[in-house]
Amino acid sequence: MGVWRYGTRALRRISAAIAPTLPRFPLILATRNGIAGEKRTSECEVTRVTALPHSHTPTLPHSPTPLLARTFVLGLTILCGAAGRPGTAQAPAPAHTPEDAIVLIRTVNSLRTARGSGFLIGDGSWAVTASHVVSVDLGKGKRLADRTALVYSPWTGRPYEAKVAAIDGVADIALLRLPQAGLPALPVEGLQVKEAVAAKEALENRPLRLFGFPLTYGEATVASLARPQHNDSQLFEITRRGETSLAALRACPDVQPGWSGGPIVSLDKGNVVAVFHSLYRPSPDKEGYPAGSVTGYLGNLLKQAGVPDPAVFAKVPAPALPRDPKGAERMAHEMRSMSWSAAGDWKRAAEEQREILKLFPEDGPARTELGRLLLAGKEYEESLKLLEGAVQRMPQSVFAALYAARAYHLNYDARAALRILEASLKNTPEEIEPYLVLAEIHESSQKGAEAEAILRSALTRSPEHPIVLLRLGQLLLRQPGGTKAEIEKRESEGLALLKQASQLAGSDPSLSDVLLGYARALETNRKFREAESVYRSLLRLDPESPLGYYYLAYLFLRLNRVEEAQLQLNAGIRLPNLPDATVEAFRALQVQINGRAGSSQ
Repeated sequence: MGVWRYGTRALRRISAAIAPTLPRFPLILATRNGIAGEKRTSECEVTRVTALPHSHTPTLPHSPTPLLARTFVLGLTILCGAAGRPGTAQAPAPAHTPEDAIVLIRTVNSLRTARGSGFLIGDGSWAVTASHVVSVDLGKGKRLADRTALVYSPWTGRPYEAKVAAIDGVADIALLRLPQAGLPALPVEGLQVKEAVAAKEALENRPLRLFGFPLTYGEATVASLARPQHNDSQLFEITRRGETSLAALRACPDVQPGWSGGPIVSLDKGNVVAVFHSLYRPSPDKEGYPAGSVTGYLGNLLKQAGVPDPAVFAKVPAPALPRDPKGAERMAHEMRSMSWSAAGDWKRAAEEQREILKLFPEDGPARTELGRLLLAGKEYEESLKLLEGAVQRMPQSVFAALYAARAYHLNYDARAALRILEASLKNTPEEIEPYLVLAEIHESSQKGAEAEAILRSALTRSPEHPIVLLRLGQLLLRQPGGTKAEIEKRESEGLALLKQASQLAGSDPSLSDVLLGYARALETNRKFREAESVYRSLLRLDPESPLGYYYLAYLFLRLNRVEEAQLQLNAGIRLPNLPDATVEAFRALQVQINGRAGSSQ
C-alpha cells in the first residue's frame, strides 16, 4: 500500500492583470484591447494526479483508494543522468534509433497548457503518453481528457494534431492517434502482461532505458540538443498501486519535470516494457525510484480504441517518411518558442516561428503558431493573414480554425469568425473549444440567447466540462432584463452551475480559476460567507495563486476586516515572479487598505 504526494510545479503561473470584476473565460480573445481574461499558465508538465482506486479498469471508477505505507510522487517526471553509451567510430549510423520515436506532447486549450513526453508505436500513427499529460483531474477517480493535443516528432521537427483516442487514469496511460503514419515507432512487448509476478519474471535483470524530453530544454536549445534524453537502469521491483502493476527502476540522481509519458525500453530487445509517469518511494524517508505502468494496460487501451489484435504492435515497420534534414533545427526553434511563450515573451517566441518559416515557407503549423503568438502580442492584422493561410493549407486543423476565428473577431469580422467555427464543428463535432469561442463571439455581439444555446449544446456533449459549466453559469448571471421571477431563476441556475464547476475543478490546481469565478460570482451576489469559503478552498488547492490572495483581501476590505485583508495581501505580494501588472494591482489595494486603517483609527 502507499501514499500519494503531489509534486511541486515546474514553473509558476503568470497571472493576468487584476481588476475587481467577475473573471471572463480564460484563453478567449474578446476585445481589441488584448486577450480578455487570458489565463497564461506555464507551459509545463501537469504535476498532479488524483489518488487512484484499487479496482483497475479503463472506465474510470468513482472512489479513491487510501494508500498508507509507501509513497508515489505523481506527475513529477524524471531526468535521470542523461549519459548514454557512446558508439564506436567504425559502426555505421543506423537509419533510425529509438530516440527518433520519442515525441514531445503539448496541450493548449481552455482547461490548461501543459507539456510532457511520449512515444510512437505501430505504424507511427499511434502515440502513447501519461494520461495526466492530456487530462485534468475531476476528483473521485475521474479525469477529463483533451480532444486534441500537439505531438512534436524529432524525425521531422514538426507538430501533428493528434486525437486522444483513449485514456486510463488508473494506470496513467493515454493513447493518441496522429493524422498520418510513417514516423519511426517502437515495438511493444508484454501487451497481455499485467500480473505482478509475470511482469517481474519478464523484466528482472534486464538492461532498461528511460527516455523523455525535460523541460530544461528552453531558450538555449540548439539543434544538437533537440532530442530526448535517457537514463540506463534496471528493475528495482514490481510494485503495486491499487491493483496496477508498476515497474520501478533503480534510483536516479537527477529529477526534473518533462519526462512523464516517456517509455521504459529494454536494451536487449529494444521493446517498450512500461510507460513512465511517477516517482515511487518505498517509504517517505527513502529516495525516489522512477516508475511506470507495465504495458499490459496499454494493450487494454488499444482494444478500447478499436484495435482488434494489439499483438501486431510487437513489431514495427521501417519509417515510411524520410528523416527531414532540417528537422533537428526546426525542433530546436519549436522548443525555444515554447519556452518564450511560457514566459509570456510573445515577441521572442514569434521570432522562432519566423525562423521556421524561413526553413519551410509554406508550413501550416508554423503559420498557425506564429498567428497565435501575434494575437497574444496584439498584432492582429498580420496574425489574420497568417491564419487565413493556415486554414487554407490545413482545412481540418482544429487550432488553425480556432485562432483564425479569434483573429477575424478582433479584426471586426464576426461573420467570418462564425463561418470558420461552424465549418470546424462540421469537421470535428466532438471538439468543445469551438463552442466556447462561438459563445464568446455571440455574447460580445449582444446575442446572449444564441451564446446560451451554444453553451448548452456543448454541455450535452461534455456534461462535466468545468469550463463549459463556468461559462454558462457566468452568462446566466450576466444576462440582463426579464421579470423578477426570470432574474431569480437565472441567478439560481447560474450559481448552481458554477458550484458544480467548482466541485469538479477542486482536485486540479490547473483549474483553480474555475473556483475563482465561482467565488467572484458569490461575492457579486452578496453571498460573502460562501465566497470566503471558496476563496480559501482555492488557496488550499493552489497556494501560488496571486488572484486568490488579491480577491480574498479585497473581500475582507469590503467587509471592513482590515487586518485580515492585510494578511492576505502580504501573502500574495510575496509570491515570486509576479508580473508587473499584478504587483501594481497589489500596491493599489494596499493604498485602499491603508486608507481604511487610517480612517478607523
